[in-house]
Amino acid sequence: MPIKLTRLTSENPTRLSKRFSLASDGSLIKESGGNMLRGIAEQFSVEGARGLADLIAHNLGSAQALAFGVTMDSRALVLSSGRAQKWPGAIARTREFFAWPDGHGVMLLDYDPAPGQPPMSLQDLLSVIALPDKTPFVAIPSVGGCIWRGDEELIGIRGWHVFVIVAHAADIPRAGAALFQRLWLKGYGRIEISQSGSMNLRAPIDRVVWQPERLSFDGGAACSDGLEQRRIEHMRLFNADMPPLDTRASMHDLDIVEQGEYAALLATAKDAVRDTAKAVQAAHKEVIERKKVEQKAWYVASPRSQTEKTAEDVRIATASPLLHLVINRMPKKPYCSNDFEKEGVKIREKKTALQHREIQLNLPWLRQCTVYDLDHERTLSRDIPVPNITVTNPVNGHRHAAIVWQSPILVGPESSRKARQLYQDTAAAVRRIWEADPNYQGTLCHNFLHPDWQVEIHHQAPYELSDFRDALKIVRRMPANHPRANPGKWAQGYAELGRNCKTWECCRWPAYALGKGATLEVVLALVEDYNATNNQPPLSLRECLSIAKSISGYVQSGKRRGLGLLPVEAWQVWVDHTHRSEIQARRGAKGGKASGAARRASREEKVSAARLLRGQGMSIRMIAVQQEVDAPWQTVARWCAKK
Repeated sequence: MPIKLTRLTSENPTRLSKRFSLASDGSLIKESGGNMLRGIAEQFSVEGARGLADLIAHNLGSAQALAFGVTMDSRALVLSSGRAQKWPGAIARTREFFAWPDGHGVMLLDYDPAPGQPPMSLQDLLSVIALPDKTPFVAIPSVGGCIWRGDEELIGIRGWHVFVIVAHAADIPRAGAALFQRLWLKGYGRIEISQSGSMNLRAPIDRVVWQPERLSFDGGAACSDGLEQRRIEHMRLFNADMPPLDTRASMHDLDIVEQGEYAALLATAKDAVRDTAKAVQAAHKEVIERKKVEQKAWYVASPRSQTEKTAEDVRIATASPLLHLVINRMPKKPYCSNDFEKEGVKIREKKTALQHREIQLNLPWLRQCTVYDLDHERTLSRDIPVPNITVTNPVNGHRHAAIVWQSPILVGPESSRKARQLYQDTAAAVRRIWEADPNYQGTLCHNFLHPDWQVEIHHQAPYELSDFRDALKIVRRMPANHPRANPGKWAQGYAELGRNCKTWECCRWPAYALGKGATLEVVLALVEDYNATNNQPPLSLRECLSIAKSISGYVQSGKRRGLGLLPVEAWQVWVDHTHRSEIQARRGAKGGKASGAARRASREEKVSAARLLRGQGMSIRMIAVQQEVDAPWQTVARWCAKK
């Protein structure tokens, strides 16, 4: 039976594994891997230990990792938990979307040496773990070692990954826990104290890796400056032709006596380090309190003398009240980055994040400011208010312009639809007037406290949304703003709504001009051509087909007769002819009569149901919450009072 597992390829960041490079003085620099924000999950099937070894050796890169659980779909888009809920078809790397496969699976035994101790050889490790005879497995050094520069070994083997082929993947968590406990009974357990003072159980193998969504970074490290990693040559394959290990028969849970011994060992080990743990915990609390005090000093001018302040304290203390306001309203742990390509995006405490070049200013569903990406050096239009802040890249002159709102604007699912639409229309109008990048979403922007950027404050007072009402009027008066005059440029305003809406808006006008010639095949070709050229990443074929069906169906229905891309004047004549007030009045009356009849019929049904339930003795408030009534209790009372 083949073994099913999942290979994840990260798109943001472009590297998941560690990275090794050389400093100018020749010393080795190690960078940690990125946290995947967006990627692709692909389901693979391998034939036993030999197939797994081949996958690791030839089909994994530094942007890839393995998960030994599987998803429902053979290929899926992977996003963070919050974004996956809003993106149809996307999944998150959580237990909700990953499960152990049916049948055979891979059980990872992750070995790292104790702090300050040299790593065990593979032979010594296998003697400690004591797997049953004829167990098929693959062993390979962990990704943090085997770094060479020419003939010089800079880092040797630091740990091992042992991949055991098991007969029942669903039994891996239980079998792993049993193996971990038996290692403690053999005397290989220890307690490690964390920075916060927690007492963590440790053994030669990690006990937190037996989760279907857990990533195993076995694609190898990214090396530069003449470095290379030679871990594949240390890979070993054991008993490749043997049947998978039956963990249910060979890895039994502890019996009652063994459970007592295990509990006694834990108690003894914890008692031995309890005083040390308490001291570390107390010191950690002091550090946390000190950080809180220091963080407050970032927003309030310190009474210390100017010479005692650090350079960053001076930047904050001399900053304007507007910057104080923006900083105070930022997320407590914003996304930030110094280099999107090398380190991707990460989450840090606000104080740490403010030291990065790029930072997140807005909460997920709240816009305290709107940021625009200006890839030009032209003077901004004075027909609308100037931005509060501009942050300029001195290298190329490009800018981020920010409008700070007096009252943050709620844009989440619980917000007012009309208010949200007003904000989106205003933001799109300002973007058009300032000729800003329509694809920039404003999630991360230039950090105005970072010394790499040039910051200018043009307007100290925050704005209200009503201050930009003229932007909507200006955009409406733009001749090129009309979809028939320039559908491609008009569609840029839809970029904020996503690739699907923008693709639909750009492709429907050329299709309208084709009239009855806008068949599904023709429109699909238009959509696919636009998708391949303008969308990054491109939409799937299924999404393109849905857009093409929508456009083609509308044209073929006869509602569009291929009028072509008329000039603005001709378009206005056509609108005046087909949307005269008397025509619109007839259309409205026709729709109102139909909807009114439907509402009256629905109301009569509810009134009848309410009176029937009242006649049966049910209270007014109970009637109001019944599914067939579903109306305010005051309304139900009036219904029942009428004869």
